[in-house]
Amino acid sequence: MDPVVCSVRRATTEDAAMIARTYVSSWLTFYRGIGVDRYLDGLDIAVQTRRWREIIEDPRMYDVAMLVAEVDGVIAGFVGAGHSHDDDDDPEEVGEVGDLYIDPSRIASGIGEHLLGAATQNLREAYLAAATLWVIEGNSAARRFFERHGWHADGGSKRCDLSLGGTSIRYRTSLVRRRPPVS
Repeated sequence: MDPVVCSVRRATTEDAAMIARTYVSSWLTFYRGIGVDRYLDGLDIAVQTRRWREIIEDPRMYDVAMLVAEVDGVIAGFVGAGHSHDDDDDPEEVGEVGDLYIDPSRIASGIGEHLLGAATQNLREAYLAAATLWVIEGNSAARRFFERHGWHADGGSKRCDLSLGGTSIRYRTSLVRRRPPVS
């Protein structure tokens, strides 16, 4: 697929329904058969719309930025960026990229690269030295995507959340840290 032109901006509560649709369609497309079917069978766009509206309104999870990518005015993907929630990382030094999802019809279009780049740029601007993200172990396409973009498995793993079963693998990258201006 040829790269598409997209714009990346901060998410608003008005985006919640389109974010929910992208989330649900991504999960149904990419996660069936890798140990998460029980979760997939219960996905509901209305429930997910409420969930994403709450996340956007109360951004404790993504306290740096919640971003969407638009193509021709339609949301084609989204990503969150915030300080790390991992017990073994210092949230003043390490950020986290989470919930990077692309409309399945837009995979391999360059939108993922735009969103990942925007999320890591926001983490750099928050003066963080490194970033992590979690990938379900069986999601080999996502793992290859992050590895192509300079991320590496750092040895961290945990049982998947959402009662999915299976394992998530933690990836990490260094961020070029900009120093705040001296006053």
